[in-house]
Amino acid sequence: MAANRHIVLGIMSGSSLDGLDLALCEFSFDPAHPQPVREWSIRSGTTVPYPDAWRDRLRGSVSLSAPDLFQLDADLGDWIGERAAAFLREKDR
Repeated sequence: MAANRHIVLGIMSGSSLDGLDLALCEFSFDPAHPQPVREWSIRSGTTVPYPDAWRDRLRGSVSLSAPDLFQLDADLGDWIGERAAAFLREKDR
């Protein structure tokens, strides 16, 4: 079986709250092989710094009520989605 090529966007943020890490990666994958990831590369990557307001919201999340934590989760998901979309648009040029 020939290897399949996959391009994926990796997204993570650590506990340091320095920012959102984005990495556009390419994998050559062969599920029939004992080591299925045959090749990989990072095409592009960046860290988007958290604005002060976001850093403050995230630091304060440990004391939030359940409804407020759910709202923070939704808001953060929107913010991450917007940053990811902007990153991909920039790479598509």
